[in-house]
Amino acid sequence: MNRRQFLGGLALASAAVVVPVSLGQSLALTRRRHALWGDGGPALRIAHLSDLHASASVPLAHIGRAVDLALAENPDLICVTGDFVTSRAPDPGGLAAVLRRLSAAAPTFACLGNHDGGLWSARRGRDAEPDAVLEILRAADFRVLRNETTLVSARGRELLITGVEDLWSFPIDPARAAMTLDSRKRVVLAHNPDTKDEVARAPWDLMLCGHTHGGQVRVPFFGGRLTAPVRDDRYIEGLLPWGARWLQISRGVGSIWGLRINCPPEVILLELV
Repeated sequence: MNRRQFLGGLALASAAVVVPVSLGQSLALTRRRHALWGDGGPALRIAHLSDLHASASVPLAHIGRAVDLALAENPDLICVTGDFVTSRAPDPGGLAAVLRRLSAAAPTFACLGNHDGGLWSARRGRDAEPDAVLEILRAADFRVLRNETTLVSARGRELLITGVEDLWSFPIDPARAAMTLDSRKRVVLAHNPDTKDEVARAPWDLMLCGHTHGGQVRVPFFGGRLTAPVRDDRYIEGLLPWGARWLQISRGVGSIWGLRINCPPEVILLELV
């Protein structure tokens, strides 16, 4: 039984049996501070959202509340790390309008996830290309980074932001992404935290990820390890060290089947200091 079958079966069972299941837990704002520079200068505030999963189970109103939480923190930059849809957005225009509020407030960067199109989706009879999602993101004025790097200036600082392809969907190409040695700090946007192993030899300081949903269903003694779709189950959620580098892994905004147990969705405000 794979993760999707497990979650689907649990959702069906919860409809017939009284269990402590939440189909729409309240969004949480998680604030974290991370010493990236340590020079006493002003903090750079990054709002991190992931795994919106627009679908019949995750309505635009829920995604809109996540946008509200992010914007209330007055971020300098906004990063969204993939899985904008579960299959196809029920209302592409409406989703673009909600997301456009982010880019209207601050420079907004994104990478794609496995649900957004590519090899993983094609094997499940879905879109082999992410054209539908890319059209939404263009309408929302997002800068989508697909094996690309851009230089960002904010609060008197310069920061490299690199976005790589989803690990399960398209080839990851550090050379094409210009992941070369540079004196400036580099933040990588990668949907799947297992991507760290694919770019281990490239220079970067912090990776923002999603994909795991924090496990989506967390049970005593195991946490989210039973359901998190990663090889390395040490990296499921939170701000975690990996050698001298760091991963910030979001539990995500949406979910599969709209189901979460002991694992509320979140929006992250990361202050780089």
